[in-house]
Amino acid sequence: NCRFAGLLTNNIVVNVTKKSRKLTVYHPFAAISGIMKTQISSKRRLGDRISSQAILLAGIAFAVSASPAFARGTQAGTSIENTAVATFDGPGGSIQVPSNQVTVLVDELIDPVVEGNDPGDVVALPGATASVQSFTLTNNGNGSEAFVLTAVHTNGGDDFDPTANSIVIDSNGNGVYDAGVDTVYTAGVNDPVLAADGSVTVFVLSTTPVATNDGNRGVATLTATSNTGTGAPGTSVAGAGQGGGDAVIGSSGGDGVDDGTYLVQQATVAFAKTQSVVDPFG
Repeated sequence: NCRFAGLLTNNIVVNVTKKSRKLTVYHPFAAISGIMKTQISSKRRLGDRISSQAILLAGIAFAVSASPAFARGTQAGTSIENTAVATFDGPGGSIQVPSNQVTVLVDELIDPVVEGNDPGDVVALPGATASVQSFTLTNNGNGSEAFVLTAVHTNGGDDFDPTANSIVIDSNGNGVYDAGVDTVYTAGVNDPVLAADGSVTVFVLSTTPVATNDGNRGVATLTATSNTGTGAPGTSVAGAGQGGGDAVIGSSGGDGVDDGTYLVQQATVAFAKTQSVVDPFG
């Protein structure tokens, strides 16, 4: 279940000069998919001399795929050692020849994800100053990573633009906004740092303009951007990964984004007046 940030390609060169009908090469890269095995069989007669060179590429699906593989599940900076063993049948029996040992350093995958927690629109009154949207930021990478948070309310396509008041981090981890308890976020000061597969709840507090009508909707967007870098998936940032390797941008592009919607519902006030005489003398 281990994946690697970057393409793993191991060149295994096997020279066969023995009289043999069969050559089997084992590539025990257990971190990818257990023992890999390929077999080269000669179509010549047993008495013929075989002189050939087999170049085997051990990558994802044993080099049948050229796509990068990403290390989600194996800690960034982990060193993985592997050795190939060639086994062939000679006149005197089976012979095994080990290769040199190769060490692969697992790079860091940068892959944040932001998801809204609210099941539907968040109801807000006109002029409300602390309407709360809830999001979860998850580090889907394989190393510890810090993220910069931004809230955008000018998305277009909605009925009004809420005004961003603050971004708040759920410091007590209860998933509920607690005024005066949870930590107000300041970019560059308390950027959330998440371990691999770690997550945190983030709240966006907004003001709804007074001049809104019942049923109007306004969109708020939360973005979490990796401090290490962003870019097209597969982009490599040399030497920036945890543990001394490279950092590789994952499918998110290095920033997680999601929207939440405020729904304006105006309060309706109705008065009903009654009277009665309580003086016994009228």
